[in-house]
Amino acid sequence: MERAGEVTRVDKAFFENPVKRLGVSGGTAPFFSLKLTKEGKEKFGAEYGHNGTISETYFIGKDLSRAVDEVEFYEKTLLITKRDKDDGAKDDGGMSEMLGYTFVYLGVVTLEETVDGSPVERELLILKNLYDSLTKLRLLDFKMGERTADVNWRGKSRARAYKQRILDGFTNSTKQGFRLEGFDGQPQVVTSMNPLISARMSLQRMNGPQVLMHYLDLHDVPADENESLKDDIEETDCARKADVYTKSEVAEIVLHETVSQLVQLSAACHASKVPQKWLGSSVALGYDAGSFPPRSNSAEQSVRSNVIINIFDWGRSELLTKEAFDQLSTAEQSDRQKFWEYYICGIDELSRNAAKRYDNQFSNSDGWDEITVRVMDYDSGNEDDFMGEVTLPLPKIPLETTWSEEYPLRGKGKPWIRGRPKNGRSRGSIKLDISWWDAPKDSSRIKGSWHITIDQASNLQVKDIISSDPYCLVIARSKSFEFEQMTSVKVKSLDPVWGETFELPVASRPSVLLDSLRSSGMLSVEAEKFKGILNDEDDAAWSALF
Repeated sequence: MERAGEVTRVDKAFFENPVKRLGVSGGTAPFFSLKLTKEGKEKFGAEYGHNGTISETYFIGKDLSRAVDEVEFYEKTLLITKRDKDDGAKDDGGMSEMLGYTFVYLGVVTLEETVDGSPVERELLILKNLYDSLTKLRLLDFKMGERTADVNWRGKSRARAYKQRILDGFTNSTKQGFRLEGFDGQPQVVTSMNPLISARMSLQRMNGPQVLMHYLDLHDVPADENESLKDDIEETDCARKADVYTKSEVAEIVLHETVSQLVQLSAACHASKVPQKWLGSSVALGYDAGSFPPRSNSAEQSVRSNVIINIFDWGRSELLTKEAFDQLSTAEQSDRQKFWEYYICGIDELSRNAAKRYDNQFSNSDGWDEITVRVMDYDSGNEDDFMGEVTLPLPKIPLETTWSEEYPLRGKGKPWIRGRPKNGRSRGSIKLDISWWDAPKDSSRIKGSWHITIDQASNLQVKDIISSDPYCLVIARSKSFEFEQMTSVKVKSLDPVWGETFELPVASRPSVLLDSLRSSGMLSVEAEKFKGILNDEDDAAWSALF
């Protein structure tokens, strides 16, 4: 590889030619499938592969003609990274660790695409292919900062900047400093809402807790989705749970790794001495939502290795070195500082939300006191309507058999009863199945999990003109913990059938996350104070940890 002008050129002999167009990302840039040749595998296997072996589809190509602004950013990251590795490298202002979260970028290669039978040259940015070797990628694209545009910045006119600012105000950007811009590999819950509203606006208005609930939602994914496992395990549910990681176990490892990496990213941003103006840039969170590995010594690391935390989308961002920042005027430095604070606040709030979700879902080692199954009517433009709920105590001693019963729906906070309420109009009923599963002690990070199956509801009330669009929230509570999960939306039904099962994990020990963050040197705080900081809606205390 060599630098030609301002771009690092990569020999086309490393890739098969011609290439095939894959489609368009969230913006307008086409992507192309890249395949490494034998020579390419030998060239890049040692640095990017596993034990010297690299997948032929490890990289992907992005059309340079639609990414001219981004290539400048990526080229600067290469220079900074190279300078940092060289002997006697000077201080980079603490940028190297932070830039380690950018996508792997090799440079630009010129290959051909066949269009109407004729070859057409394409200049392609070579980036890491996030889909490579994964069964089912689930990927979130968060647009960072409470403001995502500025007048006269990188070609943004006053009118367009004003329009973008209005959009920021209608989304989660101004509330938490980030908004969900894209969601690949959506669970059934999210897709069931999309026909009723604008899908993109739905994502942009979700807050952190809602997004993370859907991010971890594996309840509709078959546990034996991996074809390689189907011949190795018996077809009974118990055998699958004994031989492969369950959905709760995978979700726990995924979120633990997600929090760890987000905390490291927050720390790296705080440590950087060079304020940046990364307007419109994104953070990617992802993992393999279709992989439930067999129990083994390497299974946990296998799940962790597929967790993705990256910063990307640099079309309207600049990358300043310490030297370049020092040469700016006082007003320009103040401008960069302001937008850098927006960015860091968004990163901190995202990492705090993820840590809080982990604490509530996976740190309860004493068991859950009760569950509430709340039936709601989904409304696209207004607040969802309450339809009824049932709250049930969970025994401290796990059940030996499945507990199955139909319950009348009641008003909020009212105790459960058997049979139809004597007074008041009926809200309908809901049938539930409840059971307990003991996790293998020698291979699991959790003690076990309650399995709550939402079978069906009957005779629900009409909340829209002639029907309702019901879904259920499954809320687990104990003295210090609470988290919720959600079923799919059943459009226009008063007798919906779900048949959806949710897992409520009970932790083996209460402080797995905090212990790992402290042992790695990322955080130094006591357990009680940590819990209080997570629950404090003012993220200043969380940011102060870095």
